[in-house]
Amino acid sequence: MSFFITEPEKISYSIHANNEAYDYLHKILIVGGGNSGKSNLMLRYTDDIYTYSFITQVVDFKVRTTQIEKTTLKAQIWDTQAINTSSCANYATLYRDVTIFLLTLDLSDPDSIEKLNVHYGIIEINSNCPIILVGTKSDAEHQISNDSIKDWLKDKNNRVAGYVETSARENINVDCVFEKANEYFIELAKKNKAPKTSRHLLIINSQYERIVKGLSNYIAKIDSYLEEKSGFKSNFWFFKDSQAINRKVNYKLAKQLLKEIQGNNQPINEVFVNVLEKRKNILGKQNVSDAAFYCNFGIKSSDLQKIIEEAQTGKPKISLK
Repeated sequence: MSFFITEPEKISYSIHANNEAYDYLHKILIVGGGNSGKSNLMLRYTDDIYTYSFITQVVDFKVRTTQIEKTTLKAQIWDTQAINTSSCANYATLYRDVTIFLLTLDLSDPDSIEKLNVHYGIIEINSNCPIILVGTKSDAEHQISNDSIKDWLKDKNNRVAGYVETSARENINVDCVFEKANEYFIELAKKNKAPKTSRHLLIINSQYERIVKGLSNYIAKIDSYLEEKSGFKSNFWFFKDSQAINRKVNYKLAKQLLKEIQGNNQPINEVFVNVLEKRKNILGKQNVSDAAFYCNFGIKSSDLQKIIEEAQTGKPKISLK
């Protein structure tokens, strides 16, 4: 846990960005028990209002565009109706595209820690994305102590990024919660070298790690066969006959792509944009008599092709074990 905020904090970025253009679009999902303040948390942040009668119809979402330094970020904020373990399967698709969860804890409800465990468990089943724990209704009499919250957080450091105490009614620390969520997303986007000017929901889910692991697995698979067979041979089952040179080029291409994405700050899709030209250049160094044939032959590797498609589109294609 990197932060535990119980006092009012000032945010450090400009509030609303009026321009329609944005660099990133991401999804924040608010989850928690019934009447725990989820809807008002969203409404205070997006519309600066508080209501005593708002009832969520299963799911609802709003958007807010924010300027953080030189990055314009558009957040989709989703508010969910309180759910139980029997209905969590219905939310698997909703959870899949989330960047970060806001898990609400009603500070005025003495039973809210127990309710918290239910919703934390649902998140654990459906997603590996991080969580910010949000204490709501801080303007009311507290029924949950800071020590109880810290005890709950002790074994959850790998999943819970931090805790912020808020009041939607008094507008205390609401912006702070979303500032932390947005800052986390931008840090993740930079780490994963995600392209800017996205006009669709950016689903990172550690794309950088996925591509690196996909390429590493592909290379390791071939390395194990090469060690056994002492090189690329025509009788090597994985590189039969005329495909031997083609597979050899794919192997060299995978190693080059892995080296490039680990060694520079380019977005992943930019590294892969001219992948066929890179393959052609590698092929030209193999001293084969019919380079054009092998170039036109194509990659002919479903494993490598899936890695390339995921890197270019951002859509999950790779099966990782």
